[in-house]
Amino acid sequence: MAELEGILQQHQDAIAKGDTERIASLGHAFHRKINPTADSPRLARLLGSIVTNLPNRFYAPIEGHITTTREEHPSLLEALRKHAGKKAKTLMESHILDGADHLIDELEQRGLWDSDDQKNAG
Repeated sequence: MAELEGILQQHQDAIAKGDTERIASLGHAFHRKINPTADSPRLARLLGSIVTNLPNRFYAPIEGHITTTREEHPSLLEALRKHAGKKAKTLMESHILDGADHLIDELEQRGLWDSDDQKNAG
C-alpha cells in the first residue's frame, strides 16, 4: 500500500505540473502494481495487448483522461486500503471503460477508422 500511495502522490504531482511523460509513466506504474491483485489472466492478457499495441505515453495527453485519472486513482486506492474488494472491482472496471471511451474518441478524431467506403459515402 505504501508503494501505491507513493506512486499516486507522484502521479498527482505530475498532473499538477502538466508533465505528460511522467503522468503516463506513473499511471502505468500504478496499474502495474494493482492489476496482479485481480488474479485475472484474462485481464492481464487484455491489458498486455493494449500496452503492446499502443504506447503508454499516448494516454496522458488525451482530453479528459487526466481529469478522470486524477479522481479515480485515489478512490481506487481508498477502496483497496479498506479491503473493499467489490467496490475496488467496480471502480477499476469503470476506470478501464472510461479510459477506453476516451481512447476511442481520440482515435476517431484522428481518423483511425476512416475507410474509403465511409469517405465515398459522404
